[in-house]
Amino acid sequence: MSEPETCALPLGFTDRMHRLLGAEYPAFLASYDKPRRPALRVNPLRLDGIPDGVRALLPFLAERVPFTADGWYYPDDPALRPGRHPYHEAGLYYIQEASAMIPAALCPPRPGERVLDLCAAPGGKATQLAGALRGQGLLVANEIHPGRAAVLSGNIERMGIPNALVLNMEPQALAERFPGFFDRIVVDAPCSGEGMFRKEPQAVQMWSPENIALCAARQAEILRAAARMLAPGGTIVYSTCTFAPEEDEGSVLTFLREHPDFDTVMTDASAILACLADGRLDAGRRNMPEVCGGRCGSFRIMRTGRDTLPSCCAAGRMRRLAMPCRAVPCRAARSAPVGATTARGGAYRFRTRCVCFGILPAACWGISRTASPACSGRRCPFCPPGAT
Repeated sequence: MSEPETCALPLGFTDRMHRLLGAEYPAFLASYDKPRRPALRVNPLRLDGIPDGVRALLPFLAERVPFTADGWYYPDDPALRPGRHPYHEAGLYYIQEASAMIPAALCPPRPGERVLDLCAAPGGKATQLAGALRGQGLLVANEIHPGRAAVLSGNIERMGIPNALVLNMEPQALAERFPGFFDRIVVDAPCSGEGMFRKEPQAVQMWSPENIALCAARQAEILRAAARMLAPGGTIVYSTCTFAPEEDEGSVLTFLREHPDFDTVMTDASAILACLADGRLDAGRRNMPEVCGGRCGSFRIMRTGRDTLPSCCAAGRMRRLAMPCRAVPCRAARSAPVGATTARGGAYRFRTRCVCFGILPAACWGISRTASPACSGRRCPFCPPGAT
């Protein structure tokens, strides 16, 4: 299939996506020429108690976004312009693509909790988290760039959020002041922006393998700071708007190797994704543009905790383990006897694709509580030719 004329994609990007997606690649490529599906999220802090309902107040809403109660699609009509409506200025809704609603939907705080949006501008995820807090607890929305922090502050004010603190700080400096403080942290990390190619053509011009490596290094620093600020039993949701394995699985894998007291857990949000449960890095998802009709990317859910976790913690995030899982080299995996057990007492299990990404060359991601060892040694679709 030829490349879409509307979006001249970088050759290195398309080659990697072809290896990554295999038979699904033509559908992915065709999605760049499909109509976009604009969406917005109504503000429960403003609209709760409206007697005639949201649809009566905002008749241009078309259908619900299936994985969040406050999300709605609306027609892609140039004459509609909901951003110019007085209700928008009054903070009744926030214009936000459906895919951008996923991270906060996976990390819904309970009223009274302390929540951090570490890379918060322009404010979509922060205001979504604030709606779940219902004015109780504390929301800290941080943005490192002063200009974007001003935009973030304006959106927080427009949406009528009474319990929010907007900061303009480096993540490392923030970690010095809030050690072990937050129950939930959302890290929508700055990235190479591959999921924004259709929306922002300049992202195509900026794409390069060097930029991907630079972004991955920056993400590692941000996640280290987030780990320091997370309270025992807390949850981190890590998301990007890129497909690059170095920035998605690679960043999470680097984080897990540096923080053996963390682990990923499956989400119970079945309306959002249907993930496989074999391996920590499967507790997440790449969101392709044909799914939500907008920007796309990747997310992972990570949880920390001590030996005593509430029962709800088993339902799908990342938790701190007494005996952490580890990455096991392929050769060691092949030599492991059938029935061998891990340090946690579970059976070795090896996926058929190696997780390389230049971080753990020729390594299988191991350790599950089911199945017996079977490593095929196949090269994963992300790895460069010649990897074993």
